[in-house]
Amino acid sequence: MSGILSEKHRQEFLATLYKADFDEATTGLFIYLLAPRHGGLTREAIVAAGELPLDLAERIAEQSRARLREHNEALEVR
Repeated sequence: MSGILSEKHRQEFLATLYKADFDEATTGLFIYLLAPRHGGLTREAIVAAGELPLDLAERIAEQSRARLREHNEALEVR
């Protein structure tokens, strides 16, 4: 069984996570995992650690919308 993520994407994500987690300047970490499945959203997880000002929620929403839009547009081109 193959995963949705390529090994390259998986390694890039883990490398970024490692850098963020161990960077002395990092004050907090917020990770949102969403894995939709046929029939509904069944896999969802949130990791929140450290100092996370609530005003970051708007930035998270904006960046998420932009990335999802970009991703969906790329799928339409195929």
